[in-house]
Amino acid sequence: MKILLIDDDKDLLDLLTIAFHKLHIQTVTASDGTKGVEKAKTQDFDIILIDQVLPDMRGNDIVKT
Repeated sequence: MKILLIDDDKDLLDLLTIAFHKLHIQTVTASDGTKGVEKAKTQDFDIILIDQVLPDMRGNDIVKT
């Protein structure tokens, strides 16, 4: 399983990455919406977890992209 985590909180990204790693789940992170959209378009993910409030866009806008 491969998860994309999109959040501007680095500590939260680190925590989630560690937790998923312990479950043998691969994670890819993005610190803003633009980077997250780029990664989502170029890689395949089973799940994408998105923060609703990001510096450059809202989580709902990413889902619409």
